[in-house]
Amino acid sequence: MKYILILLMTLMVSGSMAQGQRMNLADRMDREKKMLYDSIADLSDDQKLLIDQVYLEVSSSVQALQDSGDMALFREKLPEIQEKKVNAFRDIMSEEQFARFEEIREQMRNRMRRRGNRDNQ
Repeated sequence: MKYILILLMTLMVSGSMAQGQRMNLADRMDREKKMLYDSIADLSDDQKLLIDQVYLEVSSSVQALQDSGDMALFREKLPEIQEKKVNAFRDIMSEEQFARFEEIREQMRNRMRRRGNRDNQ
């Protein structure tokens, strides 16, 4: 009986972790979108609707890659998905808005690099 309880608890924790990973992707997309909206205050409602659609497509594509379990394919396709997002934003935004978006991307890259350097020390 004790072993059955341990097995059930293990399965529940594993299921929770798997759900947490899925939520993690959605959380990251939401956080990125919020930062974008906070940083580019002059986006119109129409632009926001289009950007929301782009994020939905990106999220769906990335989730499908993650679900495939093929990490080589994930590493190969992720830059293509990100480039499509950037190109879509270039089409949706004005030049000034897109320049601000590029600044935000660079700030995020720098933060990730600093975190990576801190973790490797």
